[in-house]
Amino acid sequence: MSIYDQLTGFVNRGPQRTQALYGILENIGDTASQFLSPRGRQAAMNVVEVGDMINPVAGQYRAGQDFAQGDYVGAMTEVAGVLMPAAIVAKYGPQTALAAGKAIQETLTGTGDSLGQVGADVYEKFIERMNQPGPGPEVVGSNLGNILYKGQEPLPQSMDNLSAALDKEPALANMLPFVTPEEAAIITPRNVQNVEASYRAFNPNELVSASVAGNPKLGWYFETSKALDTIFGEDTRRFATLLAAMSPQTSVEMNLKNAVRTFVNWEKAGRPKDKNEILDIMGRSVLGSKGKDSVLDAWKNNSVSALSAPEGTPGEAFRLSGPKVDNFGFAVSGDLDRFTNDAWQANLTGVPQDMFSRSSGPLPGYSPGYIGASAAGRQAADLMSGILGEKIMPSEVQETGWSFGKALYEQMKEGMADTSTLNTKGMSAREIVEAGALNEGRISDVPDFASLLKLDEYGEPLREIGYGSSIDEAARRTGQLGARDLSAARDRSGELAVAGRLDKLFDHRQRVSAAEPFRFGAIGAKFSDQSGNRLFAPYGKPSGQSVPLSFGAEGREIAPSEGYTEFLSKVAGSSSPVMYQLKADSPSRVAFVEKMREAQATHGVIGKSVDVYNAKDYKGYKLFATQNGEAGFAIAPDGELSSAVSARGSGITGFSDAVLAAGVQNGARWLQAFDTVLPEKYSQFGFKPVARIKFSKEFFVEEHGEEALEEFMKINKNFNGGMPDLVFMAYDPKFKNTVANNVGGQFTDDYDKAVNAAKRAAKVK
Repeated sequence: MSIYDQLTGFVNRGPQRTQALYGILENIGDTASQFLSPRGRQAAMNVVEVGDMINPVAGQYRAGQDFAQGDYVGAMTEVAGVLMPAAIVAKYGPQTALAAGKAIQETLTGTGDSLGQVGADVYEKFIERMNQPGPGPEVVGSNLGNILYKGQEPLPQSMDNLSAALDKEPALANMLPFVTPEEAAIITPRNVQNVEASYRAFNPNELVSASVAGNPKLGWYFETSKALDTIFGEDTRRFATLLAAMSPQTSVEMNLKNAVRTFVNWEKAGRPKDKNEILDIMGRSVLGSKGKDSVLDAWKNNSVSALSAPEGTPGEAFRLSGPKVDNFGFAVSGDLDRFTNDAWQANLTGVPQDMFSRSSGPLPGYSPGYIGASAAGRQAADLMSGILGEKIMPSEVQETGWSFGKALYEQMKEGMADTSTLNTKGMSAREIVEAGALNEGRISDVPDFASLLKLDEYGEPLREIGYGSSIDEAARRTGQLGARDLSAARDRSGELAVAGRLDKLFDHRQRVSAAEPFRFGAIGAKFSDQSGNRLFAPYGKPSGQSVPLSFGAEGREIAPSEGYTEFLSKVAGSSSPVMYQLKADSPSRVAFVEKMREAQATHGVIGKSVDVYNAKDYKGYKLFATQNGEAGFAIAPDGELSSAVSARGSGITGFSDAVLAAGVQNGARWLQAFDTVLPEKYSQFGFKPVARIKFSKEFFVEEHGEEALEEFMKINKNFNGGMPDLVFMAYDPKFKNTVANNVGGQFTDDYDKAVNAAKRAAKVK
């Protein structure tokens, strides 16, 4: 279909205009990017005058309005200003893109009134304009324009850093329209790759699907903010900040009880500002029988900050240490542009919760992961707005998706009859969604502050100090949650994807819990943990004498323990093969290499993901293999676990489970793997990502050839478009968290730095 045909069809698409426009823009961008030759780039105009043309959020709405009014030239101008520069960013960098956008816009405004003429002439005029001779004015890196969320400009002090970050990672341009100036000020060349990767870890379409499924709780934040404003008046931001400060590691109900009681007792005490007085008040107020010891450390400093702020402190000055609580405090105050990332947001999106933890940077400590997640949430709100033809706010996407994910997971978990193994009889989350069996009452019953404050259990302490009439007024003003219908944006495939991740989360937790006695026991010396639970070594010690093996090597037997065999069979469905630690001689090394390369070849190009070295390179390694040599692995002198492969058709299932157990027990402490399904498998036995390097086509071709690269990328197309990062992981027996593709570990461009990071984390030399 031609671009002209797409544009003509676009006019009558109704609420789907935004999505349709994205497709048109991608078509134009892909076609046009080839026209920016080095000579053409010299004609780029001064970016100072670009304005908000490069802002996709603003541009797409203006384009839709222009089309609806029949202003095709105006619309085409906006089209040029939205994603064509983004396409150029990917190829030539942000400065060229900004300047090129200006040239494109001026070119298009010179066309006639006919849409057909625009469609026929645009490329010819574009080429002509961009290839005019002579140098153009210098493009200054700090002239970034209003490229951020809602067309805002970067803070002046952050422009140079942001420009340098764009130069290092051009793909950042795709997420900047969903980043606030405050968040953008945290982005630097050093962390930009982690920021951009965290943004890619989220699927906005699936966030939309979760939001639609959680429709009954739409308005959670808005109604809460309305109630708090009615009740607390000029103290709204103070109470909202206290509420957020006391939200970690507790339920919505307990959070509200603790905050109300603390606020009331603080009020009765004359609103003291002294830290110790405030902590004493908290100790008397929070639920629990331990007094001050019932006050969590995570609440203390932020609560003191909320209550010690001078009277008359402006609302925007109430800030908290930690991005989650800081955003939550603003959201319950009515700032619906906020996107609160917490444990349940991590659960439904499949990312590790520690992605959202506080960074060591400036207040409130936005981490690269938090910035990327928030940008993805705002993008989902923008996408949803385009589909529905009405404004959906980021906090509305978060509140509804949060409610859906929480309700679905809890219903699935309760239905599991036997949670001691993965072989349960209850319905999985995916099966619940497929059957339409999710109890909507569960979603509606997810607690919200506006509803709880109506109840005496929560509001009575406030009534005692004179807030009764305000509470009654708030109850009269409270609107119905879920009154707006989001069903036009429903996508069952997205709901199923979210449900599948919740199932994986449940399975991960079950498996990690069941494997814990073997994980800790694998270290060697300990036989019980601090709680007195019995710990077991998964494999026995090597036998005393080497025996000949069928493939020409010699080795000492290491057999799996009965408990570990039972665990692998029942919980993981994996084999527990007998292993042999090979003799440290040349014939055994040669035989090992021969059999590992045979096993590697049975997996085709995917086998090339595993390194099998020359025999001489294994000198000093511990080598392990099965009796027939169809499976094996190696441990380097520095503790790297490598060369793990089992031949296709060997009959061994889940070989990585046996490798991880036997490997760690025999000194393996770190490893490296492509970011496909492997890091998730390795995390279940305690390996955590600590560093990563971007996939290099050039290096892969140098090692394996062009044909192998093409096949590798095709097979791994679902992992970063066939270019999965190389992830470096270190063993930590206490690590129980999940891992996700694209995130986890600090990016580096230096292989040796990545290796050293893994070795430091694993505490090996």
